[in-house]
Amino acid sequence: MKNVLNIGKMIERIRDKGFTLVELLIVVGIIGILAVIAVPTFTRVQNSALEAGAIKGLEAMYDAYQMYYRDHGFYPPSRAVYSTDFYGQVKGYLPRDLNSSSVTDGFIKGYELRALTKPFDGAVISGGLISGSHYFTIMAMPVLPNRGLRTFFIEPNGIVTDGNTEKPV
Repeated sequence: MKNVLNIGKMIERIRDKGFTLVELLIVVGIIGILAVIAVPTFTRVQNSALEAGAIKGLEAMYDAYQMYYRDHGFYPPSRAVYSTDFYGQVKGYLPRDLNSSSVTDGFIKGYELRALTKPFDGAVISGGLISGSHYFTIMAMPVLPNRGLRTFFIEPNGIVTDGNTEKPV
């Protein structure tokens, strides 16, 4: 008799398997709350990684500029406005990891690098390019400006500064 009762309970459990609508709504609500918490955190972490990459790219570009200066006695030819003309001049001075697909024609993931050269005595200006300069500024500008990324600058002093606050990073 006892076995018959156990079989009846087993059949009843098999028939009642599944979730109620209330249980499903609770699970969906919990997943929604977790998503609301996780997405901004993920975006913030991703932005921090992109900014760190831009800063390292600027520092590598600074080193490349200094090596170019050591070899030529002046910084690479560039324009008096921010442009990407400089990249071909310093590409050979960049470390191998930045001289590949991760940095192409002045782009680092999420950022575009642009250089500015100021003419000094002895500088030659031809076709808008300034050669023989002893001053430069390189800017890392976000490709997607509405994403909340900061703009960074580096000058011959080698200090990376925040484009908004002009404070060292």
